[in-house]
Amino acid sequence: LDLSAMPFQVYVANVNTNYQTSFVCQEKDYPEIRQILKTQRIASVPVNVDFPYHTPWLEPVHVRLKDILSNLKIEMKAPKIPLVSSVTQEVIS
Repeated sequence: LDLSAMPFQVYVANVNTNYQTSFVCQEKDYPEIRQILKTQRIASVPVNVDFPYHTPWLEPVHVRLKDILSNLKIEMKAPKIPLVSSVTQEVIS
């Protein structure tokens, strides 16, 4: 399914599995998007979230957060608990 061909702003938020993908759209567009998916025998379930994670719509928050964090004085220390990579499953700290 080519989301970019839809006449809406639709973003892939996460590919959860080969059979489940989360997408983000404006709430007002969801009923029509759901119909498009239904015609292709693709099930969809709306999930309410507080922010449009993993989309360009979050950019204003990103800019503000980056500004706030850049002014913090943080002392980095070695972790007390080993940190394991979810990609390689190796201890990285």
